Amino acid sequence: MTEVCSGRLEYKQYWINDNKWGNPNATQCIYENNGVLGWRWTNSRGLTYPSIVVGTNFCLWNSLWNKFPIKWNDISSWIVDVTWNYPMHPTGWWNLSFDIYFTDTTCNPPTGYSDARKKYNPMIWLQGYEAHTGPTVTDGINTYHVQNLRNEVWPRRLFMLDNPPSGGGSIKIDIKKLINTLPTIVKQDGTTYTLDGNWVVDGIHFGNETSCGTSCFLGTSVGQTNITKYDMEINGSTISLGGTGNNYGCSGAQCLPGYGSLPSGCNNTCGGGGGDGVGSWFQRTTCFTPTLCFPNKYIAVGTGVMLLALMKRNRKIKKKRNKGKL
Repeated sequence: MTEVCSGRLEYKQYWINDNKWGNPNATQCIYENNGVLGWRWTNSRGLTYPSIVVGTNFCLWNSLWNKFPIKWNDISSWIVDVTWNYPMHPTGWWNLSFDIYFTDTTCNPPTGYSDARKKYNPMIWLQGYEAHTGPTVTDGINTYHVQNLRNEVWPRRLFMLDNPPSGGGSIKIDIKKLINTLPTIVKQDGTTYTLDGNWVVDGIHFGNETSCGTSCFLGTSVGQTNITKYDMEINGSTISLGGTGNNYGCSGAQCLPGYGSLPSGCNNTCGGGGGDGVGSWFQRTTCFTPTLCFPNKYIAVGTGVMLLALMKRNRKIKKKRNKGKL
C-alpha cells in the first residue's frame, strides 16, 4: 500500500490528488492498495476534494493518458464505468461527483490558466448530502436532475443522479450524451450561450467534495472511500484500474530506442537522442504498449521482434554512413 497525506500519487493513467484547496489543514490522505484507489478524511471547515484525475488539473500537470486534453468536437464517445465502497461512510457535508472543465486553451504545454479561460463546469453528482431535485434529463442509461449555478466566476451545472444509492454502488455514464442533452449554458447574468465544440476538456475529476457545511451546521465531515473500478472509454480507446487492453499505462518510466530528431510529445527523460542518432525516448502515456517515437508520428509496437527490427534498421543506417565516409 502506498499512502501520502499531501500532494498526489500516480497509478497507470490515473492521478490521485489530495486537493485540500479550501482547507489545507484538513486531515486527509490518499492511497493506492493493489489497484484500489482511495482516500480518508476529517474536515472541520472549507471544501476539499480528494479525487482521481484522468488528464490534467487546470493545465498544471502532464496528462497520463494521451486522450487529454481534447476538443469537445473531437470526442465521438465518452463512457465511464465506476464502482465504489465506503470503509467509513461519509458524515457532515459531502458528495461523490465527477468534475469537468471546459476551457478556451489547448493546455499544451501544461502551464496553467486563469479563471477567465474557464468556459463551463458541468458536475455529475452520484451521492451526497444535498437533495437531488430539479428537471430531469437522461444519458440513455440513467436519469439526472439538473441544477444551474450562476453565482460563480464561470457557469456551473449539476447533473444529480436520480435515486442515488445510500452506500457504495456501481454506475456507467455516457458523459458525451449527458452533457449534450443541454448544450445551452446559463451565464452569471442570466444570459445564455451555446457549448462551443472548439472548447477543450483538459481532464475529468472523480472524488468526494467534503466540508462542514455552511456555518458548519453539519459538523465535521469524516469518511473513507475506495474506488475499486474505474474504466473509461473515449473514441474506442480504454483505460482501466486493472486488466489489460489498449493504452494501459505503467507506473514508471520506460526507456525505448528511437530514431531521428525528438518529436513533439516524447519526453527525453532517459538521456540520449536528438539529431540523427539513436535516442532513448519514452512516451509516458502509452508505456504499457511501448511506443517508439519517430519524426512526425508515433508507432505503437510490442516488445521483442519489433524492437529487434528497429535495432537492425539503425545498424544498417550506420553502415551506409560509414561506407559514405570511405
